[in-house]
This record gives sequence, structure tokens and C-alpha cells, in this order.
Amino acid sequence: MLIPGFLVRDRFDNVTAVQEFDGPVLLMHGPDDEVLAFDHARRIVAARDGLEVTRIDCRHNDCARVWPDIREHVLDFLRDEGILESTEGS
Repeated sequence: MLIPGFLVRDRFDNVTAVQEFDGPVLLMHGPDDEVLAFDHARRIVAARDGLEVTRIDCRHNDCARVWPDIREHVLDFLRDEGILESTEGS
């Protein structure tokens, strides 16, 4: 991002973080993101078996129009992983 390396203190090493984390991971990325290329998401997915990238129809900061879809996807993920109680039958 054209920032001198000596100014960057946190490398944001997401690949290593995902490799070392044993819990569930939800990875969502816009294929047209102009700040972080979609290939970054592919590298994270390749870091650990069983991961996949959920494509969201937005770029980097223009996701407001799809927030309802994103919200539902996140809630479904949390329910599927047993983090939130299921709302079925309520």
C-alpha cells in the first residue's frame, strides 16, 4: 500500500493466525475489493483444510447495500458452529 516498511508495526499475518487457530473461521471477501486483492483471501483459505471464502457482492467499503445478506450469513455461521442458539422452532 505504498507505506514504508519501518512504519508498519503489525504485519497482519492472517495466514499464520488461521493456521494456529483451532476454532471456526468465517472468511468473507469481495472479489472486486480494490484495497485487498481477492487472492489474499485465497491464500488464507489455502492455509488450513476445510476453509472456504464466501464471496460478498461489494468491494472494500461499499457493503451497506448487502448488509442484510452479510448479517444473515454471519448469523447462520454462528448458529451452525453452535456459538448462537438456533432460532428454529421459536
